[in-house]
Amino acid sequence: MKWFLAGALAFFTVEGQVIMLNPTSNRLKVEDVAGQKTLIRMPPEFDLTRLRLGDQVIARCLRGKALEIGKALPADGARLAPADEGGAGPDQRLTLRVHALRREEREVLLLAEDGTLLHLLVEPAARGFDETEPGDVVSVRYVEPEVIALAVDESLRL
Repeated sequence: MKWFLAGALAFFTVEGQVIMLNPTSNRLKVEDVAGQKTLIRMPPEFDLTRLRLGDQVIARCLRGKALEIGKALPADGARLAPADEGGAGPDQRLTLRVHALRREEREVLLLAEDGTLLHLLVEPAARGFDETEPGDVVSVRYVEPEVIALAVDESLRL
């Protein structure tokens, strides 16, 4: 996965195989050659039915943002993995393990039980980030990463 900044926006590129598709919630999960899984949301106007499980894709994504992060569980209960079904609003709430932090850049890498990684920028107003350490299990309310461009390698389709 490669990261780059363009002005105030942070983008990343995911390259790998589609291992999960959910046209109802417009989400897909991509596994790269290292075995890292990334869950991303497609814009509503994208026709997810054009993709197939096993497709090789390159996705340019707008990085997600953590709105709240901390050790306290959310009041409405916790889910232990990024489900492919989203909530009613634009943000999600999950309980995940902190895999890595970059405090200066206000970035956090979260790991779900199934090995799915979630890369987020942490909003300056989000309390609890400074007390968070790698290995902590935290509750996070976040806006998901969203695809802004997608390429499918159709030469690899069976």
